[in-house]
Amino acid sequence: MYKQGDFSFIKDPIDREALTHDYQVIENIGIDAWKALSNHDSNKSFMWDTHGEIWDKIRKAMWRGHSGASGSLSLRTLEFIAKQGWGEYVSFMED
Repeated sequence: MYKQGDFSFIKDPIDREALTHDYQVIENIGIDAWKALSNHDSNKSFMWDTHGEIWDKIRKAMWRGHSGASGSLSLRTLEFIAKQGWGEYVSFMED
């Protein structure tokens, strides 16, 4: 099992860098960021349906190399971790 936040199992170096950075952003912001991800409606878009101070703070601090799509994909990954847990995420990725 990989230590929480250790994305070294991600093969693509750019994806690994982005996820590592964005995970740390959420950790640094703290419980409010994890709650926002945990409470996010999975049927809604991160690009169009997330408004408010916490989302502005998250977006501002995210990895600078993101396109709109990769930023949303990173947030979907973090949403999965917030809702399902680190262990489930690692298991899902290893399958």
